[in-house]
Amino acid sequence: NPGGHEWIIPHFFIDQAPAGGKVFEVKVTNANGSEHVISRAFIRARLRDNPYLPPSYEAQLRATMNEDEIAMYLEGDFFRVAGSYFAKLLRPSIHFVKSKPIPGSWDFRFAMDWGSTNPAAWYLGAKDNDGRLYVIDELHKPGITGRKFGEDLTEKFRNQKWCKDRTFKVDDFYGVIDKQAMDKYGSDASAADGIAEWGFRLFPAQKDRDTGCNAMKERLLLDKAGQPQVVIFEDRCPHLVRALSAIKWQAPKKPDDYQDDSQF
Repeated sequence: NPGGHEWIIPHFFIDQAPAGGKVFEVKVTNANGSEHVISRAFIRARLRDNPYLPPSYEAQLRATMNEDEIAMYLEGDFFRVAGSYFAKLLRPSIHFVKSKPIPGSWDFRFAMDWGSTNPAAWYLGAKDNDGRLYVIDELHKPGITGRKFGEDLTEKFRNQKWCKDRTFKVDDFYGVIDKQAMDKYGSDASAADGIAEWGFRLFPAQKDRDTGCNAMKERLLLDKAGQPQVVIFEDRCPHLVRALSAIKWQAPKKPDDYQDDSQF
């Protein structure tokens, strides 16, 4: 069952195939140097897949579970966590969609949160003509150095599949990065400087915690037509999907805030 078994997600590649049914092959090397290919697959199982359980059993569970637990135990959702900070606003079937080409005329920006040993996170977003935000790609890995992360970002641009009608260069639009990444800490260059060496245009981000949380909550609200104001390409942004689903709220100390240590 989902919950408390986060290792299962990368082991069975659930973040790469959330719907399940896709076989992945892993190369394993034995102590003697021999190599073997092991296959793994995630098969999503739901309560309704068991034909021997009466409807009254499901009704009893639904009467005793909250929304998070229903998603976890009845729908087999490994990205939902009981007590999720965004649980009342996040609708995975609406906010998380498969990637598709988008118009190159939309307004593109990116945002970064720097980490050298902890993962650095880069997210690419685009607004459509109605102001709806699409998060269309991510790079989530230890930054090591700004120059190395800039190199990885450049490779991301080389392999881009964002638009059918346009191919972007690294300086075609700008982005923001946390101010700590711009600190030199006694060295000649900051992490942001190393990234900028590859041609990326960076500006300091306004990282006010409360403002950011409220902005995300507003984005997760559906408009009058029932349409989302933020859409995330789940197959390209698996770490963001996991983080938004799993982050917990600080109960009982600060119920309007989230726990720092609950993020992926």
